[in-house]
Amino acid sequence: MINVRHAETRRQMAAALALMSTLLVAHAQKLERGMNRPGTDYRQVELAVADPEACQSECVADTQCRSFSYVKPLRNGAPALCRLKTGTPAPTADACCVSGLRSEVTPAQARSLLYQSHQAFQARVRARGRVGNVSDTLAQYAAKCDAATGIHVPSFSCGNGTEVPGQGNGVTCDRPNVLNGQCDPGSRFQVLPGGNADAVAVAHCRRVGLPANGNTFNDIAVIQHNKKNGATCFYQALTNLPGNNIPAPSGGESAPWADGKGHWIDPPGTEGIGCTGCHDSGGFIRSEYLAQMKTAPNALPSNATGFDNQTTMLRYVGLDYATNRSWSITTANAAGDAGPSCTACHRLAVPSRMAFGMINGTAAHFANIATAATQLSKNAHGPNSPIWMRPGAVFYNPQAEATAGKYRDCAKTFFSSNFVTVGAGCTITPLGEPWVPPPPKPPGAAAFLAATLLPLQTPK
Repeated sequence: MINVRHAETRRQMAAALALMSTLLVAHAQKLERGMNRPGTDYRQVELAVADPEACQSECVADTQCRSFSYVKPLRNGAPALCRLKTGTPAPTADACCVSGLRSEVTPAQARSLLYQSHQAFQARVRARGRVGNVSDTLAQYAAKCDAATGIHVPSFSCGNGTEVPGQGNGVTCDRPNVLNGQCDPGSRFQVLPGGNADAVAVAHCRRVGLPANGNTFNDIAVIQHNKKNGATCFYQALTNLPGNNIPAPSGGESAPWADGKGHWIDPPGTEGIGCTGCHDSGGFIRSEYLAQMKTAPNALPSNATGFDNQTTMLRYVGLDYATNRSWSITTANAAGDAGPSCTACHRLAVPSRMAFGMINGTAAHFANIATAATQLSKNAHGPNSPIWMRPGAVFYNPQAEATAGKYRDCAKTFFSSNFVTVGAGCTITPLGEPWVPPPPKPPGAAAFLAATLLPLQTPK
């Protein structure tokens, strides 16, 4: 059983939140509103969205850019303009514009919980999931994952993925990315080649504030999962990533990407982000954002192909995930809720691992987002922008939200008691555990006889 030290956890959360607040200022340069930086222009872009942050993102995506000026749209219908500059001319007061210096991080990336969590881990305000001081290199981890899942994560390019629809103008949309609560135009999802009926690896390339039509991404993640034995692995890279010719993780942290740099995060860093704090009920989370990906070859693995998150095992591979656990939860519907159980087609669970400085997971967090009257960045629930849960639902149902609240309460009671106390009306069942390789098979009868009798028959 895992011992969660509440005082230390609270101190870690406070430090993480303080660091995250600092990051928003330090990594995403402040916009200079009512200021122009005239001169040294080398490129002008017409913006589809009248937003200075879109111009700031254009500058981040272009390594030649050193500063920028956003020119507000004119009343005659002319579009907003983004002027990228090779230098840093002095700012001058001008109501026409919003300017700024180039940052390495888009504002959307700085707001991303995934990015903030990784920065917090690097500052060592998060406990690691490994036991003692033993860790895997990325190459070692990838070898273990290949052996456990029976498939290999190959090199790939984001351009081979299918663009995720329903992302609107990047501010509000029909199916936002639930992980960060943001719309993400230009993000791409793909099922990587080399899978089989039991195992699959998927790659997701997120823009997180970068231009939707470029080849640079701020968040590239891979999940490798075997539905038969539950073996599950996570790979992650963050910030200003070239989307073509991405090396296989088996090449290690230093394997060069298209820009000559190594971008894969090592296993301690990826675990430190808190992947298992969200993926606590199975290999894949099916919010409306990715559940809409139903067309081969890049369809999200689903119940139809046996990746159901209901009866499948869940095992976390690698030394750095040695303390990661999860438990499935069941409870009765709230009073007056005549709908199907929240676990009728998938599990809800609680993880031992906190993610983003809070109790996360499918029961304590996602179930309530999925049933809420509103969702961050999402258009109003309706036929074109359906509510996430229950399956087939379109509009908000207060009874469904009340039932989700019961699962949340079960999860929080269990988590807050160091995984000892089961709340009234709640059932807790062990689910996610560290991967343990199966023992080697004993030799067959023929091999045994050959090994024992052949030495007796050998002439002296």
